[in-house]
Amino acid sequence: MQTRSAFVFALGNLVMGAAMALVAASPAAGPFIQAASLLHSSVDAAAADTDFARWVLGIAGGVWAGWGAAMVAQTRGLPAGRAHLIGLSVWCLLDSAASVANGAPLNVLVNLPWLVLGLWLLRTPAAASPATRAAA
Repeated sequence: MQTRSAFVFALGNLVMGAAMALVAASPAAGPFIQAASLLHSSVDAAAADTDFARWVLGIAGGVWAGWGAAMVAQTRGLPAGRAHLIGLSVWCLLDSAASVANGAPLNVLVNLPWLVLGLWLLRTPAAASPATRAAA
């Protein structure tokens, strides 16, 4: 049962993060931003719905979805390296798409070096899992 619980938790993170990233450039972003503004006492909920807030919502959603995707992959038995690669890919895709959709295309140029670094670090079989490293 613990594995199923972990999967449900991971899937919930993936879904919520993807939802945040995908609605960031749409009118549906308003409720997300207003809910987030309740967490900070000096933020006026009506004034918080700006292009910048939508961009940040997209970035946060991409990060959250990438984290969730990596957890889903690990709960399904994929090696850690592959799970991290999936999470990294989901993050980069959603973060970059939300950045372009919200008027911050230069953020894609910030994301690419991190994607390349992650791909480079995960390029070896030793990065696949601790068991692979122990067997080498």
